[in-house]
Amino acid sequence: MAKSPKKTAKSSKKTAARGLAVLLICLLGGLLLLLLLLFTGHPRYPVPELTPGDWTFQANLLMRELPRIFRSEPEDRATLHLTPEQVNSVLRFAANGGNLAAMFQYTGAFAAVDDTLPFRASYDQGDLDIAYAHDTGIPLLMGGFFPVRLRGRPELENGQLHILPSAAQVGRIPIGATMADFIIRNALKQLQNNGSLEKFLTVVERIKVDDAGNLELVYRPYELNRLIFKRDQ
Repeated sequence: MAKSPKKTAKSSKKTAARGLAVLLICLLGGLLLLLLLLFTGHPRYPVPELTPGDWTFQANLLMRELPRIFRSEPEDRATLHLTPEQVNSVLRFAANGGNLAAMFQYTGAFAAVDDTLPFRASYDQGDLDIAYAHDTGIPLLMGGFFPVRLRGRPELENGQLHILPSAAQVGRIPIGATMADFIIRNALKQLQNNGSLEKFLTVVERIKVDDAGNLELVYRPYELNRLIFKRDQ
């Protein structure tokens, strides 16, 4: 006995409704998974401990550079050659707000809270490895932050600071070089807005990484003298 057209139509509608419900559940589940992979609360990173070698390096560097800084003239330039280990020492002092960081006018924008920071930075094989939390400004999105992990080579020439990305991820999702470059430029713009980058570029003229991963930094000792010791101000 053949089914009536009405029953067949009703059955088709129920099947379509179930299929739509399943599709909607899958879409919502996928969206929830994406939110979990991308967004988080405000992640904090422990402040790295300073080692005895860090203090020795800082003392030697200051003893060597301070006489040149005190005697400097506006046209003077000085060059620092830093090994990867020494670059990491500088980063640890910056994270701790130490005296070496003050040489480059660390402003406390990343001040520690309960021995934690909103960023982590290290240097390896010529690349900076940076992790930080980007504030979306939308607190409902699983906490409103997404953790960013960037790896790239720093370069500074003609007043333009670049970090050439080699790897990046947002949350737990890897991203391509174009998106990574956009995120880097946005982060540098935020630094420029709070004055940290502007002061850094006033002092540092050139950054270059050699094939061995050592960092060459050309700076203006006169400008450093003005910023730290308020010379001619």
